[in-house]
Amino acid sequence: MANTRKKRNFISFLTDHNGRITNDIKGMQEVIIHYFENIFSSDVPRNIVTVKSGIHKHLNKEAVESLKRQYTREEIERALFQIHPTKAPGLDGFHALFYQKFWNLLGLEVCNFALSVLNDGLSLKDVNHTNIVLIPKGASAHNMKDFRPISLCNVLYKIIAKVLANRLKPWLSSIISKN
Repeated sequence: MANTRKKRNFISFLTDHNGRITNDIKGMQEVIIHYFENIFSSDVPRNIVTVKSGIHKHLNKEAVESLKRQYTREEIERALFQIHPTKAPGLDGFHALFYQKFWNLLGLEVCNFALSVLNDGLSLKDVNHTNIVLIPKGASAHNMKDFRPISLCNVLYKIIAKVLANRLKPWLSSIISKN
């Protein structure tokens, strides 16, 4: 079954934006890079002053103080246990389940690292490595639009991102308008 799945998901060639077929690794990498550069970049807005005039700050003093307070070990632990235990692992191959099951052994080190990043500004460079995996949306996927990308992030990175998201969550409705 694994071999069949591997064959079915193997990308033998890609078609670029001009309809050209590429079947060598370097060419397919260029097609992928061009695709993502194209969808994740834009021209600089021409009327930025007009756009900025519609943005208003809505954080009250309570919100600002809440967002500025020091992060705690409890927030780190809560974030870890909110992460789905068996979702895609990071480059190290570990799922959140590993950290959850062995929290009594790993908790202190994980908290110290995360708190150093969140409270002291330690760089995330060592854990901010992500693999992008392309999942075919159906059979015969040969155009980049036929793939769904997923990010395989390190669990430590996920924990820190979740802590930040949890801290922002109560205030999002006051800083993001309905329209």
